Amino acid sequence: MPRDRVVSQLAEQWQQQKVVFSADDLQVTLNPLDMGVRLDAAEAAQRAYAQGRHAKWWWLAPFQALKLNVEIAPRYIVDMGIADAYLTDLSDQFSIAPTQPQIVIANGVASAREGALGQRLDVAATLAVWEQHWPEIVQQGQMAVVTQPVEPADYAVNRYVEQVNQVLARPIVIQGYDPIKDERVSLEVSAEDWVSWLQFSVKDDALFVDADANAIAKTLEIANAQFDGRYYSVRDAEKIRRAITNGSLSAELRIFYPARIHTVATGETLASIGADYGIPYPYLIELNSDIDPIRLREGDLINIPSPDSMIPLPVFPAKRIVVDLGKQQMIAYENGAIKWQWPVSTGIAGSPTSPGIFQIQTHEPNAFATRLDLNLPKFMGIYRPVPDLDFMNGFHGFPTEPDGKKVWTDRIGRQGTYGCIMLPDNQATQLFDWAEQGMIVEVRR
Repeated sequence: MPRDRVVSQLAEQWQQQKVVFSADDLQVTLNPLDMGVRLDAAEAAQRAYAQGRHAKWWWLAPFQALKLNVEIAPRYIVDMGIADAYLTDLSDQFSIAPTQPQIVIANGVASAREGALGQRLDVAATLAVWEQHWPEIVQQGQMAVVTQPVEPADYAVNRYVEQVNQVLARPIVIQGYDPIKDERVSLEVSAEDWVSWLQFSVKDDALFVDADANAIAKTLEIANAQFDGRYYSVRDAEKIRRAITNGSLSAELRIFYPARIHTVATGETLASIGADYGIPYPYLIELNSDIDPIRLREGDLINIPSPDSMIPLPVFPAKRIVVDLGKQQMIAYENGAIKWQWPVSTGIAGSPTSPGIFQIQTHEPNAFATRLDLNLPKFMGIYRPVPDLDFMNGFHGFPTEPDGKKVWTDRIGRQGTYGCIMLPDNQATQLFDWAEQGMIVEVRR
């Protein structure tokens, strides 16, 4: 057999050699080349040829030597640097993280579970064994690697069990607030749900309480399925989680309304439908582009946006203004009690103030109505009469012309604006200073 073929077969046979490294149930199969041991196949073939070049079967000598350690002793090149690097890369596969002490909750009651040892690969010790015994290890095809125990965190969880049980015994109080109805609804959290939310950990010798936002969201989804068409946003699960993390056992969530579909009845118009639902009718025109707003037919289906679309800011529930279009008056409430009750002037028939649930969105000490060429003092915008319009309807004092002359001062108590809600200047100033961004303005017919 040609010498180069012998070299090739010797190298191929060495590459097929397998060694199993193990530690208990963990095993990794490798080749001695991975651990820096290389057969010098060319040198082995040369010596075999030199010894048996007059024999017909000289080329078998290296193979016999590999298997039986006779005739020819192959030479190996050993690089412990390669072995060190390989073991370092291998260390994660033999690492077992320690089980940390835990607080375990079963049937709503907390108890302590002590930690358990982990392990790590001792690279230096394993390398030393390999360096000294690799020929026998390769021949046997296996080696037990050296590992060291890894201690769990050194703290006793028993001392925290009582704190955890105190938390478990006091489920969070969740209040839903409906800004449309100005109504609060309690969301009952069962003991089972409460336990499924909570996550406890000990860090720096202190107990930390967290919650699983996904578990909270599932509870909200179940509550929505049992609700009356209104719903909680599952995105608010994170708000509840933050409350729990911050040590609070109470949270307030906003209640939302879905969009609806209205079936047109005889004599209805988009304006009358919008007034019934509290949505300015230009929003209905925008949302129902396939409907002729001039020629509504009985039975037509009209998409109605959620009333929440008119209150885009976070709600400030402690204060509320109710405007009565029929009585031409407004009442300001704070924490449910009447603060002021004043006459006002709202929009004329040709440019009415829309009924609906809106909110304070802007505070402008002096706005300018370009279309009317009037300054509007203490202006607070509450809604855009037309989607994407660059002006809003809202509250203001008596308008002034460019020369400073006040106008419309005789209109309080009757319709007299172009959609806004007007008050005398002193009352407009008081309202401007008192009103909060996001507070609800309810305009009733």
